[in-house]
Amino acid sequence: MNSPPQWVQRNEDARLRQAEQMRRGNEAERTRTGVSEAEKGAILKQRKADELEKTKTLEEINNVLAAPERYRIKYAEFLKAKNTGIARIFPDRGCDKGMIVDVKELERCGDTAQIKGAGSIYSFRLTELPDYLPLQLILSYIAESDIHFIDGKFVVGTESILDIIGDVGETDLASITLDSEAIKFLKSYKPGNTAAKMKLQKQTLAAGVRSDGYLYSSSALVKLNDTYVLRSIAFFDHGGYKTSFWNTDHLTAFKVVGQEGDGSFIILWKKLAQKDAPVLRK
Repeated sequence: MNSPPQWVQRNEDARLRQAEQMRRGNEAERTRTGVSEAEKGAILKQRKADELEKTKTLEEINNVLAAPERYRIKYAEFLKAKNTGIARIFPDRGCDKGMIVDVKELERCGDTAQIKGAGSIYSFRLTELPDYLPLQLILSYIAESDIHFIDGKFVVGTESILDIIGDVGETDLASITLDSEAIKFLKSYKPGNTAAKMKLQKQTLAAGVRSDGYLYSSSALVKLNDTYVLRSIAFFDHGGYKTSFWNTDHLTAFKVVGQEGDGSFIILWKKLAQKDAPVLRK
């Protein structure tokens, strides 16, 4: 497979650094009796500062990406159900964080979310990120989201995530269940367990597969009022470790319920099923 983009490697490095920092923090906790009062105070102060920065940064991002309140009011009854949610996704305008280099770019991108994709990428796994994760680790997971709104399409999947999406037309979202015909192909699909097999499967899906009257692929045109079904398989890289909250196999249905003047779309979603991630062997 091709080497991952530079930003993927940077985020991988960030995750490793965060893991090492967490390990050191745990060791400090276990041996805190050997730490001076001054050192304990400094550690506590730093933790509070980190938590404050995390809260402020995530609030700023959420303020930009949140669905307008009128949608939350309109779909309040639907959102009372477990495993449901509402999200806003923006078209990709090439406004990635750190890419604003001149005044024109600032005018065009200054009001976008300062994260990878600037709001044009999304993952239903983001709703499951534990609160205890440090900020940089959260941002790294956001950067690896598997749904990308670009060129008028939902393009799904990443280097290590196999996604299959199908447009089922203006179907009532509430009517989509695990017993629906539209879900049959997704449920029965058997992912390969090696990188080579996954690559071949992605090539086949890119061309599209028809089953039970529906077209399944790695992309779908974004259409207002249409409902989509998605299977998202975040492979677990075999290495003797347990799977995590991120490495999961999701079945989700979502509906495009609104479009804003800035080109963003509002999607209403519900998770149909989730299981452990399959192991991807080298």
